[in-house]
Amino acid sequence: MASQDRSLPCAAPGPGNVVAYSTTGGPGTHTITVVGGTITAVTAPFVIGTPTQATGVGAVANAFTVTWGGAGTGTISDEYTDAGCAAVETYTITINPNPTFSIGAPSPTLCGNQAHTFSTLALVNGGGAPTYLWAEALDVDGIGTLGANGNPTMIVTFTNPPAATSSYSLTLTVTNTTTTCAATVTQAFTINQVPSAPVITPVATACAASPQNPVSTTNYTITTAQAGSLAVNVTGAPVGTVVTGSPFAQPVGAVARTITWGQLPQNAALVPQSVVVTINAQLTSAAGCVSLVGSTNTTLYARPAPAPITFAPVLPFCVNTPVPINVAVATNGGAGQPGVNYAWVSWWHSSECGWTSSRPHTSDHKSWWCRSEVNYSDRG
Repeated sequence: MASQDRSLPCAAPGPGNVVAYSTTGGPGTHTITVVGGTITAVTAPFVIGTPTQATGVGAVANAFTVTWGGAGTGTISDEYTDAGCAAVETYTITINPNPTFSIGAPSPTLCGNQAHTFSTLALVNGGGAPTYLWAEALDVDGIGTLGANGNPTMIVTFTNPPAATSSYSLTLTVTNTTTTCAATVTQAFTINQVPSAPVITPVATACAASPQNPVSTTNYTITTAQAGSLAVNVTGAPVGTVVTGSPFAQPVGAVARTITWGQLPQNAALVPQSVVVTINAQLTSAAGCVSLVGSTNTTLYARPAPAPITFAPVLPFCVNTPVPINVAVATNGGAGQPGVNYAWVSWWHSSECGWTSSRPHTSDHKSWWCRSEVNYSDRG
C-alpha cells in the first residue's frame, strides 16, 4: 500500500522540505513516483531509478526521502504489484510556504558609539504566529552587543570601530509556529567610525570690535584626526560676531579658522569690560557620523573708549618745563582684569619767536619772546 508518513512539508529551501516516507503491504513491489519534488534518498531494498521515481520490495520504514520544491501542491503515487495484480494509490501533499522577510537598518548610515534598532521588514508568514531568533553572523572588530531576543526588532549597541569602517552581519530566523516552517536571512551592514572631537588651541584673551576699531579678528587653530565638514560656532559673544565660512571643508590636521568679533559696550572711565565666550567645533565625517563637540573659552574684552583729557596749566610755560596733562580713568575693573596702558602722541606742534619793542620803529627797549603750542591725544 501507500506511504504511511504524510507530514506536511515546507517549501525549499529546507530544512522543513526534506521528509522521509515509509511503505506498507505484502512482499510485492512498490513503484514510487513523486511530483513537485525529488527522491533524494532510499533505504534498501529500494533503489532510485530517476530523480522522481524509486522501486522496492515489501514494507520498508523510511523507504524513500523526498526533497520538496516550492510552495504549493505535490503528489506521491505508489503502484503496488503482487502476483501479477497491480493497484495505484496517490497522495496529495500540501507544501507549506516558508516565511519571507528582510532585515532593515534604522538609517542608511550606521555610526559607532550608538545603539541601532534593526527591524523585520515585509514579513509574510502564511497565517501562523511567528517566532524570532536573532544572532550575529559577523562582527570583525567585536563592536556589537545584542539586546533582548525573541522580538521582531533587535537593538544592537555598538562601540566605535577602530578604523574608518567595520563589517557587521545579523542573522534572523523566523519560524511559523503553526506549520513549523522557518526561514533564515543574513544581512550585512557597515558600521562607520565616529570622528574624535576637534581640538581647539586655546586663546586666553581677545579684543572685541569698537567704533574706533570696527574690525577685530582672532585666529583659532583647530586640529582633527579625520577629514570632513567642520562646523564652528561661538556662544556668549556680542551681536555681530561671525565665523565666516562655517561649515568648513576640513582636512586631516591643523587649520586656522578666523572669528570676527562684534562690539562690546565701551566704558568712558576705561574700566575694563569683558565677557567669557565659548568656541565650539564639531566634525561630520564623509560617512555622516558626527563627533563630540570640542570647546575652548576666551575672555573677550571691550576696547577702551576715548578718555577725556584734562589740562591744568601752570603759567608761564617755559622751554623744558613739564606741563601736567591728565586722563581720569579707573585703572582696573576687577580682580584678574588687566590695567590700562597709555600711548601719548604729540600730533600738532608750532612755535615762533621774535623781538618786542615798546617804541616801534626804534631799537629801544627790545625784548626777546617765544611762544610754543602743543596738542596731545590719548591713545590708551
